[in-house]
Amino acid sequence: MSRRVIALALALGALAVGVPGSQGADTGSVTATVVPSPFSVVLALTPTKVSAGKPATATARATNLGSAPITQVELLLRADPSGFTVTGRNPRAFTRVGVGKSVDAEWRLCARVPTVYIVVARARGTLPSGALASAESPARLLTVTGPPRAC
Repeated sequence: MSRRVIALALALGALAVGVPGSQGADTGSVTATVVPSPFSVVLALTPTKVSAGKPATATARATNLGSAPITQVELLLRADPSGFTVTGRNPRAFTRVGVGKSVDAEWRLCARVPTVYIVVARARGTLPSGALASAESPARLLTVTGPPRAC
């Protein structure tokens, strides 16, 4: 058994039996605020299966589900860059996304090497408080088949 596992077991055991100081009361405290991201991000790939060298389209939408506008918004596409080309400005910049409003972006994708690529869209922006907000779409898979070909 490694030292880390033993240390973790001892720490958890100390918390379970209430060893003084293990609860933070005698050693100070930490206060934190968790702010959920107001973004909802969706991503679609069309088609989801292509031959090497043939294009696919990625379309992303970021929606502001919060109670205040978000400024300095970027919507970007993330994918494995090895053997993969993304055409279109990435990231896409938007000055402001109002409450309940959405922004869209579209990219052309082309893979030279057959494999399965993971593609994700991310939105990030600034809240009125100055805090940064970000969220990612669920991952989508682009299956590329056939022999390697140039895009």
